[in-house]
Amino acid sequence: MRAAHHMGLRSSSTMMYGTVDKPRDRILHLLKLRDLQDETGGFTAFFCWDFQYEKGTRVAPGDTGTHLYLRTQAVARLMLDNIDHVGASWVTQGPDVGQVALRFGADDFAA
Repeated sequence: MRAAHHMGLRSSSTMMYGTVDKPRDRILHLLKLRDLQDETGGFTAFFCWDFQYEKGTRVAPGDTGTHLYLRTQAVARLMLDNIDHVGASWVTQGPDVGQVALRFGADDFAA
């Protein structure tokens, strides 16, 4: 993305979580996005979603699904204060959770 941004192209930024990552990995990912945005200003939005295959999910028991998604959304909005838009993942979370995500930092919801 760095090269694309330096060429004048803009893009969205994303984070899929819930496979082999740990909370620390997610925070480091957000920090890298924030730093790259400071450098290039090329990100137009951020979207996160969790890995959907339940048997393959490797997040802590009880720390999956809607609650983790909404917490991740809220933390991303706070950490990525230099990215203008945070999108609600209604495709992976469903329209009801996507709508609730608007109260957890998202400002973009398209159905």
